[in-house]
Amino acid sequence: MDEFDLTNSSITWDDAKAALVRLYGSYDKPTEYTEEELREFCREQSAKSSFIKSSNVENYYRDFVAISASLKKNGTISDKAVQYYFVMGLPQSMKEWFLAAIPADNRT
Repeated sequence: MDEFDLTNSSITWDDAKAALVRLYGSYDKPTEYTEEELREFCREQSAKSSFIKSSNVENYYRDFVAISASLKKNGTISDKAVQYYFVMGLPQSMKEWFLAAIPADNRT
């Protein structure tokens, strides 16, 4: 692209930046989710087998936060709903252990 031609001394960073925005600008926009998409994500995750590696937990958490943070930010769901959905999305085989590990005062 002309905007990245190193032999052209008239090209500025602003020219290159504008070209990059034209190419990749849509990636900068946050994805909008619905609560139903969060529910479906949780159903799918809950049906999976138990976490075996810490990277499985990290992947679940990262994917969960990508959806839930968007919904929380726009006021669709509350902090309490985020916590509820987080537990609902855990693999079914791990929920009993997880719920038992939570202090009794936090099990509402």
